[in-house]
Amino acid sequence: MSERLAHSKFGVASTILPLAVWLYLGFSFLLFSWKPFGIFVDRILGDSSNGLLAVILLAVILFGVIPIAGHLAGAICGIIGLFSRDKKRVLAVVGLIMSILPLAVGVVLYVSGYDFKF
Repeated sequence: MSERLAHSKFGVASTILPLAVWLYLGFSFLLFSWKPFGIFVDRILGDSSNGLLAVILLAVILFGVIPIAGHLAGAICGIIGLFSRDKKRVLAVVGLIMSILPLAVGVVLYVSGYDFKF
């Protein structure tokens, strides 16, 4: 009778991190589309351009830095989980795919010449 292998802790982390980033982005988009939040931002901004700069920096951090760091950490954990011995590697592979998928989609859109119109 063979022993049951446990999942790698890095594999579990590499699966949870991208899921957490996607949930985080979803809640952030809901927050920014919520009408009371828009009213709050309008009150903060007023006629000041410093408020606009603060909102732009906040958006860059919320939608740029945090998701990139989360997916990068998930990819690193997935790579480490792939090389763990005597552990299941399924979650490491799933986490690695979920972490690299946004980068791959972005590269394909960029190479195809997709025009992001706002």
